[in-house]
Amino acid sequence: MRKFYKKIQVHCSVEKTGIKKPSKIVCERFRKARAIAAAVADEISGLSPLEKKVTSLIEAKTLNKAKKLLSKRLGSRKRATVKLEKLTKMTMEE
Repeated sequence: MRKFYKKIQVHCSVEKTGIKKPSKIVCERFRKARAIAAAVADEISGLSPLEKKVTSLIEAKTLNKAKKLLSKRLGSRKRATVKLEKLTKMTMEE
C-alpha cells in the first residue's frame, strides 16, 4: 500500500508558513523559572518512597543496585542516571 502512495505526485505547490521559532533567550528564562519551581516543590513535598529506598541504597554504597532499581521504575537509563546524581548530591549534603 505504501508503494502505491509513493507513486502519486501532488500538483499543488507547498509554501512555508510565516511562523517564527521562539528565541533561545526566552526559553532560558523559562528553564530557570521551572528549575526554581521544581526545587521548591521538592523541598516542600519531601521524598517519595522510591527516593527514600534509593537514598538508603546510596548510603549502603550499593550504587549499581540503586541505578538498576531507578531504571526499572523510571523507564529509561538516562532518567535513572539524572535522578541518581540528584539523590547522591542530596545525601552528600546531609
